[in-house]
Amino acid sequence: MEFYPQALKINQRIGYRSGTATCLNNIGGIYMAQKNYNKVIITLKKALEIFKDLNDRNNIATCLNNIGLSYRSLNNLDRAFEFQMAALKIREELNDGKGLAYSYVDLGLLCFQLGKKDNALTYLEKSLELSKKIKVKERIKASYEALSQIHSELGNYRQ
Repeated sequence: MEFYPQALKINQRIGYRSGTATCLNNIGGIYMAQKNYNKVIITLKKALEIFKDLNDRNNIATCLNNIGLSYRSLNNLDRAFEFQMAALKIREELNDGKGLAYSYVDLGLLCFQLGKKDNALTYLEKSLELSKKIKVKERIKASYEALSQIHSELGNYRQ
């Protein structure tokens, strides 16, 4: 964390907006790892505004998704759903396979928390199918883990 604030100041001073947003995004990632979700939200919303000004849709989707994850961690599930769906919409428009796989897993777990079990399973099955298609092993693993968790909680032990 020591160097990102310095890099952020330099990027701001020279007017390099993409670098500023990237630094903010990375600082948000550190706050996420520290489980400081309120700071994640504040920091990523700043990055999000810059990415919107730059029309950087991939990074807009990433910020939206991570803000949603933070709201989920704060148990603000409706707000989390709002941000996660906004990220999903952009990733669908971009046909971003790997990003969609991330969104589907995150939405699957969130829908389960919201009591929308059928939606949860649908999103997770989409993630698994897409992850296999694009051969992204960490997303295949995440999909199977999430499906296993949900089936276990539902008492579907054969699944």
